[in-house]
Amino acid sequence: MREFRESLLAGLKADAAAWADDDTVILSSEHLIHLRSPEEFGRLKEVLAAMGPRPVRIVIYLRRQDAYYVSSYAQHVRGGSTAHWRSAESFENLVLDYRVLLDRWESAFGRESICVRVFERGQMAGNDAVADFMAFVGCPLAGAVNVERNVSLGARETEFLRRLNPRFPRFVDGQLNEQRRSLVQALTGISGGPPLRLDRQYALEIIAQYRDSNAAIAAKYLDRTDGQLFYELPDDSPEQPPTLSVDEAVEIGARLWAFVHQRDPKPTGENRKAKKAERLAGMTLEQRRALRQARQARGFAT
Repeated sequence: MREFRESLLAGLKADAAAWADDDTVILSSEHLIHLRSPEEFGRLKEVLAAMGPRPVRIVIYLRRQDAYYVSSYAQHVRGGSTAHWRSAESFENLVLDYRVLLDRWESAFGRESICVRVFERGQMAGNDAVADFMAFVGCPLAGAVNVERNVSLGARETEFLRRLNPRFPRFVDGQLNEQRRSLVQALTGISGGPPLRLDRQYALEIIAQYRDSNAAIAAKYLDRTDGQLFYELPDDSPEQPPTLSVDEAVEIGARLWAFVHQRDPKPTGENRKAKKAERLAGMTLEQRRALRQARQARGFAT
């Protein structure tokens, strides 16, 4: 980890040497929300200092707490979590009291550096986070936003992955598990069922827990006197929990198999010959001889 940090700082300093003093540098990561201790903020300041002596602004987007929980739950399952929906474990490490979150950043960088934006369509320029951010930093987009988006898994696909997570760990022998990566990609490719959704009453209860905190943020950072940080409320759609029956699991398995087969079809005779020629072309003479001898030993024709 120490070597990685030193390499990162050295790379940033090398890049910064080519930047003009008035260039705007954007550093973005959803993982920054997890910074808590002064030591962690100190390391972030080292990274920022490597970019040169330029003013720092912290732009943070706040999402309504119930919607943030749903999004975070799905993301954690994609990352390997086995926590059940609406369980105490699924709420661990989530900072839903945004006043606590902002206080940490304010302590590290000062009130004047903190810029709060609201992740709500009606409160974002162009009803889009990317367009809103670019407009906020003074670089408004000229046309439609064309950015690759994260594709959410449906409720059933999320539960299918959660149950598979113990069998497909994220890391194997200290390395990212390629089988798991392929599994998540395939599930994303076939996902199209109903999305995760909380019951409206439960969502309202979550929002109520943080009403005072949200009102304080709206007044302090957005100069609002109505105490409203979020204006949209959960709709009346029924809850869509990540449940999964045996038949649904079989159906997802069948769609996975069809998706993988369509993506990587069995090679035809001509394709096999081409792949063999390509493989042989990358071998040395000694490697070809060893392969021929191994095939002869197993009774294959050469």
